[in-house]
Amino acid sequence: YNNVNHYRIYKNETLTITAAAGTIKEVVFTCTESAGAEKWGPDCFTVSDGEYVYSGANGQWKGDASTIVFTATKAQVRATQIAVVVE
Repeated sequence: YNNVNHYRIYKNETLTITAAAGTIKEVVFTCTESAGAEKWGPDCFTVSDGEYVYSGANGQWKGDASTIVFTATKAQVRATQIAVVVE
């Protein structure tokens, strides 16, 4: 769900990012409403593969994948920006 202020990934829902060509190397989430493991923060995700870490209001995935599935397992995630790096 995307509104004017942020992207919302509701609890127990998934966000799938797929590269049309190439390999996804990095995905960065910026969550401005909450930090860490707080409701709506970046630590509410689990991922299908690769390495996912968070610090403050930012979550970062790194790896090599053509498709990544992020699941909001702990609570809803609200991100104001989602940046994807593809090689």
